[in-house]
Amino acid sequence: MDPMQDMEMELDLRHYWAVIRRSMPLIIATTVLATLTALVVSLNMTPVYKATAQVRIQQASSPAAVDTYSEIIASERLARTYAKLMLARPILEQTLAKLGLQGAVDLDTLEENISATPVRDTTLIEISVEDTDPQRAILLANTIPEVFARHNESLQRSRFAESKRNLEEQLRALEEELATVQTQLAQLRQEENADPAEILRLEAQVTSLQTSYANLLRQFEEVRLAEAQAVDTIVLSEPAVDANRVRPRTFRNTLLAAIVGLMLGLGAAFLIEYLDDTVKVPDEIERRYRVPVLAGIPKSEESEDGTTHEHALVALHNGQSPSPVAEAFRVLRTNVQFASVDSDARTLMITSPEPVEGKSFTTANLAIVMSQMEQRVLVVDADLRKPRQHKLFGLPNTVGLTTALLAKEEELSLHVQETEVENLWVMTSGPKPPNPAELLGSRKMRELISALVQQWDVVLFDTPPILAATDAAVLSQYVGGVLVVCRSGVTRHPALEHALQELERVNARIYGVVLNALPSRRDGYHYYYYYRYYPYRYEYYSEDGQEPQRVRRHSRQRKGPLTLLKRAFQREG
Repeated sequence: MDPMQDMEMELDLRHYWAVIRRSMPLIIATTVLATLTALVVSLNMTPVYKATAQVRIQQASSPAAVDTYSEIIASERLARTYAKLMLARPILEQTLAKLGLQGAVDLDTLEENISATPVRDTTLIEISVEDTDPQRAILLANTIPEVFARHNESLQRSRFAESKRNLEEQLRALEEELATVQTQLAQLRQEENADPAEILRLEAQVTSLQTSYANLLRQFEEVRLAEAQAVDTIVLSEPAVDANRVRPRTFRNTLLAAIVGLMLGLGAAFLIEYLDDTVKVPDEIERRYRVPVLAGIPKSEESEDGTTHEHALVALHNGQSPSPVAEAFRVLRTNVQFASVDSDARTLMITSPEPVEGKSFTTANLAIVMSQMEQRVLVVDADLRKPRQHKLFGLPNTVGLTTALLAKEEELSLHVQETEVENLWVMTSGPKPPNPAELLGSRKMRELISALVQQWDVVLFDTPPILAATDAAVLSQYVGGVLVVCRSGVTRHPALEHALQELERVNARIYGVVLNALPSRRDGYHYYYYYRYYPYRYEYYSEDGQEPQRVRRHSRQRKGPLTLLKRAFQREG
């Protein structure tokens, strides 16, 4: 497999795992809710018991019957037929009548809770009855086969009833006639002058009647034998002796509910992720807009708007063990230097699509890390609507950009304030004007920028959001490059796309995008991936800002082209 495909697959898996980790409270909540619901419902359900009896069907045999495969098939079919007939409504009515349960058990409910299942490859039938009363389930399971056996026997014997009745009537008539003739013969023999011929006639008649009676009696026995051979035998081979609880199965229901809740939680998590159109990771921006992401700034302790927290100037608090946030701004500084290597731009505008995305926070900290390279850096707060830089650096806002636009060039220093950071000055916004866009697009603004570039090495402009006002689009035409700051999980893709289109419409030179408030790896995002991708992760500089004191790289880090290019510049310098 191609190494790039391996990387993409790894990133996809990391993304899925990140979605799961971010949505873990939702997943846990749905799982626990489903589990508790199933547990409570199962515990409050009325227990249902099941009794099972086994019935054996013995097919009636005929004189010509042989143990052949067809006989076996016929027996199995007979068992399936009887399994259907055994659940017929008349059989169930007779069963309830025999047990005296006509009012206690509803017939429709009984039909739903009873089953007759033929055992495969046998002539056995299993009768199962479910009931809330275990003893009643046992009685029903054992009584239904008995009632059906008697009912089936009466049906099959009815085929021979007419023949037996005719033969019985003929036998009774012959018995009466034979008795009469025998009485006459006995009386005649007692007479002294009895006629011998009459005696012989009566004796012959008795013999004839006895012969006819014997023939009828033989026919009657043959009918009875045929009747006995034609009746199928239904035997309760294994009666039900106990009933097992079948519902509710609390453990199974709870386990299945937990699984269903987990699946619902996962589905909801990925659905929310699919419907969420906010920018989250650098590769989304690079893939969708073909714009480089120059840095990903991890989450820090700044306030919601990224500017007013007492530790918003995180680049100042580097110490001997720099924070990931400070290192991220060093990554941004290096990438900005290489992005402007062809144009040698000394003016840089930082903006964002919408408010509360950390543009002022990014501007201030980028200025700090740039000043640590012994560059004279000036931050100009060009956000004349909601200025922030004076709050970040703790400076008064009585003079600044608006007053400098009205002053002479030689008085420029009066409108710039020093900061506690060496090589870093700030021009605050000054008093708010009624026409910010006109001021930023004026000839005086262009002249002011030219004057500032002559006195400072790098000038950074903090401007209003692009979609909130036209100020940034107007000023972008007078600076060397533009950085667009967006906030992970806050900036929406349509807003970022619209902002980039606005800058492209005025032919602004877009250096790239800065992804602010990027969650760390433990928060479930791609911060780990991003700093693995950019090779400057653990490099920090000495106080003179020229040579790195120590370079500490991750074991899995790859040496990117910017790393090699940077090293080449360092060797030449």
